[in-house]
Amino acid sequence: MIKLFTPFSSAAFSIILLLVGVRAHSPQYPILEKYVASNNISSRKQVAIIGAGIGGASVAHFIRNNFYDFNPVDITVFESTAIIGGRMKSVKYRGHTVELGAQYWSKDDWCMGHAMSEVGLKGTEKGPEYKLERPQTVGVWGGEAFVLVETDTTEFSSWWHLAMSIWREGLEAWQLRKVSSPYWDLFRATQRYGSSPLKLRAAILSKLQSYNEFGRKPFDVLKDELFRAGLQGSILRSAQEYLQSLNLTSRFTSEIVQPSSGARFGQALTDIRGVASLVAIRDILSKKVRIARGNNRLIDRLVKLSDADLKLNTRVASITKGEEKKFKVTYEATSSTEGRQQASKSREFDAVIIAAPFPYNGINMGSVELKVKRAPEPVYAEKHVTHFATPERLFSAFFNLSSNATIPDNILTTTTNSNGLSFHSIHKVQGIFFIDRTGCETLNSMELSDCDTVIYENIYRVLSNTPVDRCTLAKMAGKECNYAFPFFHHQAWPYAFPQLQDNSRWSDEVEIAPNLFYLSGGEEIVSPLEMSCRMGYNAARKLSTRWRWEKT
Repeated sequence: MIKLFTPFSSAAFSIILLLVGVRAHSPQYPILEKYVASNNISSRKQVAIIGAGIGGASVAHFIRNNFYDFNPVDITVFESTAIIGGRMKSVKYRGHTVELGAQYWSKDDWCMGHAMSEVGLKGTEKGPEYKLERPQTVGVWGGEAFVLVETDTTEFSSWWHLAMSIWREGLEAWQLRKVSSPYWDLFRATQRYGSSPLKLRAAILSKLQSYNEFGRKPFDVLKDELFRAGLQGSILRSAQEYLQSLNLTSRFTSEIVQPSSGARFGQALTDIRGVASLVAIRDILSKKVRIARGNNRLIDRLVKLSDADLKLNTRVASITKGEEKKFKVTYEATSSTEGRQQASKSREFDAVIIAAPFPYNGINMGSVELKVKRAPEPVYAEKHVTHFATPERLFSAFFNLSSNATIPDNILTTTTNSNGLSFHSIHKVQGIFFIDRTGCETLNSMELSDCDTVIYENIYRVLSNTPVDRCTLAKMAGKECNYAFPFFHHQAWPYAFPQLQDNSRWSDEVEIAPNLFYLSGGEEIVSPLEMSCRMGYNAARKLSTRWRWEKT
């Protein structure tokens, strides 16, 4: 075996470095002079990133990691809102973290995992509060009644347990009794759905292996990378068409696939691609990853470790041609305290990465020559996420069921129109215990133990097409309209869920002009955080490789 560094070569290399250090001022070393000059501010690459979500944060971090040691780079991140995170938003309530945005991602999402390891964060599957809770139930609501109710735990027999067992271990392992589901479960699932669960599993294992290859190598055109990874044909058409091609039963599609896809992406099977429906099922059956004390910690660390100049409350108005193949970026800042627009400013950058959907940022690029003509804007399905806390469970009368009916903790729907409420899912995301000591300050210390009251609260998350008013949510919890929720938060997501478009997209080009990248095109294929991360990773590698070649 050849040794790359022998004791002699290492010592000789050290001596050379020492000599170079001593003679650094001499003009006899043009290579060294070129390196020293690269550290001057005037020679540093200037990069503008528009958007501080996972796409913008990942590209900022990966550019610095891939290129900074070779040549310093200055990164500026423009964020039009007052906070970073995009679809990752975490808040604290009674000492617990509540995820207002993305709840989790899959352990199979390699880019998110890579980003976490780069910044020293580890994922956790469940927080300690779950240890005190009883097993949760899952129900599929058909509009008038629950068509399916199961217990979501490995301690009890259920369809979900069977699906997880077959998914994680395979049918052969199940038949050899290496998993604990009784034979009755298989018989019951076969009677209800036939061989559809096994057909879907085979599709997930084959096609999502291709999905996992997407973005591992630098690419220029989305279509070409999809073809290279093996994602082509019916899987890129609507999920409805793709699932029909698998010959799944309509009952399995409506009771399992549609509710799962709706809960994950808030859309019908006609509005997402086939690959997105497979990702939705995989994410439910695989281990979920979240970050302790808040998913937004990942965005925060990525941005901080990139050493970027973060400009909050700042909107980029235009991108025009600058001098020497650079871009002139004009931006407007809004005072966070007074809310007044400040005077526009302009700066020139060597590269610009747009990490936000065009309808959102409204950037004028009239003087920039794009590689292809701009097609109609992508269509987005606005969704609303509402969180509320209540000591009560969901009220049976709200669903027009008898008072002794038990309502599941987590509700998925086969339809988005139910009881006048248009929703895709209602999830119990957390249950918390806390001590209420109201009035205890008036008592002496010896009587404090008698004053303490232990209170349990449920935190629910509703994903809907339209905003849900407080009165409706109060009725859902069995309360009057004037009920004061101890915790309530509503968030509109206008550009988080692109709708399937059949026509060719101009955003198939990742680099829409030389050194001008658009990351959100990948979300038109499938819209989880992982795709945004991969698009940022790709843009960072392409820029770093190009600039390294320029230096050599």
